[in-house]
Amino acid sequence: MIKRIKVILFDVDGVVVQAGQFSLKYQREFGLADDAMLSFFKGTFQDCVVGKTDLLVAVKPFLKEWKWDKTAEEFLQFWFKAEHCLN
Repeated sequence: MIKRIKVILFDVDGVVVQAGQFSLKYQREFGLADDAMLSFFKGTFQDCVVGKTDLLVAVKPFLKEWKWDKTAEEFLQFWFKAEHCLN
């Protein structure tokens, strides 16, 4: 009997993708305090990870505080591009 592969999981955070932590890079680049993004990543973002909340919607209320003056869509493009360093 041949078993079919149903799922392949990759540990992208530091194994497949080795870009470093986006929030730390962003905070340095935009002159934010070291913990400026912590409440988002420890709170709201966790619901995004499991599909309970749309990341595009969730990030919008934080952008002004994070000194981002463009759209939420542009922020996500910036974020994903910054982490695109495949091993």
